[in-house]
Amino acid sequence: MTIGLIATTLTWGTIGAFLPVFGREALQLPNSQVGYLLALQAVVNGLSRVPAGRLIDRLPQRWPVVFFGAIGWAIAMVVLGHLTGFAAPAIVLAIGTPFMAAAFVAMGVVFADLSTASTRGVTMGMYGTVLFLGLSLGPLIFGPVVQGYGYAAGFTACAAVSAALVSLMAAMQSGQLRRRTSRAPAGDSETRSPATRRA
Repeated sequence: MTIGLIATTLTWGTIGAFLPVFGREALQLPNSQVGYLLALQAVVNGLSRVPAGRLIDRLPQRWPVVFFGAIGWAIAMVVLGHLTGFAAPAIVLAIGTPFMAAAFVAMGVVFADLSTASTRGVTMGMYGTVLFLGLSLGPLIFGPVVQGYGYAAGFTACAAVSAALVSLMAAMQSGQLRRRTSRAPAGDSETRSPATRRA
């Protein structure tokens, strides 16, 4: 799941770092409308998390939410890099941000499930470390691409790397699930703890 966290933070960090400048240079928006885009993303992000949490609580596995969330946000990032004006980017951010929000809620739940009461602080500290490293790696790695080839190329490259990483995570999780299912006796999935079933 750490790979999925890195995949999602790469794209989120890159968008967060470049959106203000992208809004001025590529979208050619006044400062007020750039602020509206940032506010819109923050509001949608916050409002999406409770419904996402309710959905995640009903699912036996959390990694598919991370996968589809990261892929959805990566697609939004690619599309965003090719747009101009205010309305179209606002719509893309409003549609794409809930995918990213759901992915982060799912990853937070998984990391919490992996810990016990005595190790929860260390586990969540590790989660925070990986999260902020990923947020910083996005602009660091893809900033030169943006500088040399433009926003569309930089955003697309970042989204492609994110999609590749989260696909690797999905393949690893699917393999673990198949091995676990093949070893488990009939009915064992009903007796295992929720943390074991949902990780």
